[in-house]
Amino acid sequence: MPRPHLPRRIGQRPQATYYKPAGVPLHRLQEVVLALDELEALRLVDMEGLYQEAAAERMQISRPTLSRILAGARQKVAGALVQGQSLRVEGGAVRDDGGQPHARSCPNSAQDGQGVGRRRRRRGACAESIATHGSSTMKIVITAKTGALEAAVDPQFGRAAAYVLYDLETGDWSAHDNGSGQLATQGAGVQGAQTIIELAPTAVVTGNCGPKAFRALKAAGIAVYTGASGTVREAVEALREGRLEKTEAATVASHSGAA
Repeated sequence: MPRPHLPRRIGQRPQATYYKPAGVPLHRLQEVVLALDELEALRLVDMEGLYQEAAAERMQISRPTLSRILAGARQKVAGALVQGQSLRVEGGAVRDDGGQPHARSCPNSAQDGQGVGRRRRRRGACAESIATHGSSTMKIVITAKTGALEAAVDPQFGRAAAYVLYDLETGDWSAHDNGSGQLATQGAGVQGAQTIIELAPTAVVTGNCGPKAFRALKAAGIAVYTGASGTVREAVEALREGRLEKTEAATVASHSGAA
């Protein structure tokens, strides 16, 4: 039985965790997964310019192990760029520079007496429950009947008339038409997911979400919250107050219009 890997130390979490060629639907792409320790090796050696000995010391691993990790990471990134593949960053036995194994938690904890973390907890939702880990933005997309805050939430993800992009920090918002999804004879959910991925939110709030759309959003690191109703504004408040549950699987079949 092989020995388990000891957690490798990493000094920085990625700002984004998914990359893809522009203009190509996700379902047509082959996906490559780059582990967090592989990304850290690239950062230390290729971005910061450290010698491999120094990088290995930072990660608290041997130089041969660092060399192997680095070679694998370079091969994955080069392959994704040359062959037009999507690249997802996740996984790997790692611990943050503080020395503790990584566990998801609110980055702004309760000791920030006057800080953002406590303010978000009073609203009922830890920032981490909405944002992808490592993301500095708090933008969400709500499916809507029209492009307005007072519009009703559209329960059909793929065939919603509009997608409202809302910034939870600033209150700024914008509406994005989904006419192509409404007219699509098939694949409306995947088209809708592609549109939303390009808006780069951290979460989607909708009524229902089909399997194909859910897989595409999950692959892009976008959380999905279902069961929303009322107006777009009310859905935003429901999310803030923790009244919407994060969905871990599709809620309807693929032929329902939400796929």
